[in-house]
Amino acid sequence: MSAEAAANRTAMLEFMVDDVDAEFAKINGNANVVHEPKLMPWGNRTELFRNADGTLVAIYTPVSDAAKALRRALNAVRLCPLAIPLSPLMPQKPRPSNALV
Repeated sequence: MSAEAAANRTAMLEFMVDDVDAEFAKINGNANVVHEPKLMPWGNRTELFRNADGTLVAIYTPVSDAAKALRRALNAVRLCPLAIPLSPLMPQKPRPSNALV
């Protein structure tokens, strides 16, 4: 059995960003957009796309008070994700993070 792009639909990468709409403007046209930024019931503004290998990638920004409070609580116990660039198409310097490495 050989590897096939987009054949594994069971995994998704998720990244918190400062402004999901600004990131969508950078990504749009360079990725297969599954859905444009929209507000989710749990209070995150989220966009979903597939990268060149077919992997689902979500980017989100907590926007409701409840979602922001949850993010602050997770940061307090050091469970926030490591900040890394979203795509090799858009090189960025990694931002400092208090995440466990």
